[in-house]
Amino acid sequence: MALKSLNKNLTTSYQTLYTGTAGNQTAVHSLTFTNNTSSQVTFDLTFYSIADAATYQLATTQAIGAYKTYTWPKPINMATGDYIQAKASSNSAVVTNISAPAPLFGLRASLAIALDSAWRT
Repeated sequence: MALKSLNKNLTTSYQTLYTGTAGNQTAVHSLTFTNNTSSQVTFDLTFYSIADAATYQLATTQAIGAYKTYTWPKPINMATGDYIQAKASSNSAVVTNISAPAPLFGLRASLAIALDSAWRT
């Protein structure tokens, strides 16, 4: 199965990176955080579970060295209504990249994953 990728610059406020939509279950196969600056920065990552109606802190002030990339160590399984959010310690210092199965990124809203940014190939 082909994967599709999305890049997004983080800010110091939580941003939704990825949201499961009606009728879909999926897994984020790859999630990376790249520091584009000459100083160490940190990021926070949360996961909201619709089934639990709760937000889980997956990473808190995870450090990324200057010009380094942190790769999330395993896939994140998602159901309808679940979402992933992240923020960085400095605006525009961290770029995220998410990879998930391409068929879930179709044009039909009932089959798509809601994304808050434009696709980059």
